[in-house]
Parts: sequence; structure tokens; C-alpha cells
Amino acid sequence: MSLKELRKEHGLSASQMASILHISRPTLVRIEHDPLRLTDYFLADHIASIFGLPLEVVFPQFKERHSPDSSS
Repeated sequence: MSLKELRKEHGLSASQMASILHISRPTLVRIEHDPLRLTDYFLADHIASIFGLPLEVVFPQFKERHSPDSSS
């Protein structure tokens, strides 16, 4: 299910969702259009929490977390 479909399923307009997230509506539309380009972990986590879903389900690019290489 797309972010836009999730948002609509939860009864939120793009303007309402953007307001909740403290971002502009055009920014939200860009995220909905291409969610894989979102790199802000905290914003992604906030979006996922609004939908009551795990971050990795909504944004699969955050599925793998890489730890800093401690051998350097």
C-alpha cells in the first residue's frame, strides 16, 4: 500500500498530514511520490508511527541498519 493510500485510509488530507509532521505539503507530496528517496530516519519513523506500522514496513530502505565499523 502506498503512503498516499495509507494517509487516505487514515482519513488525513495531505495538508493535515504535513501539518502533523511539521513539513510543507509539497514536501509530503514528494515523499509520497518517491518514498525510497527519504533519508531522514526520524521523519520516516514519525510517519510510520502515525499509521501504527513498523518503520521497516513503510520505508524498506531503513530495514538494514549499518553500525559504524569499529575496526578502524
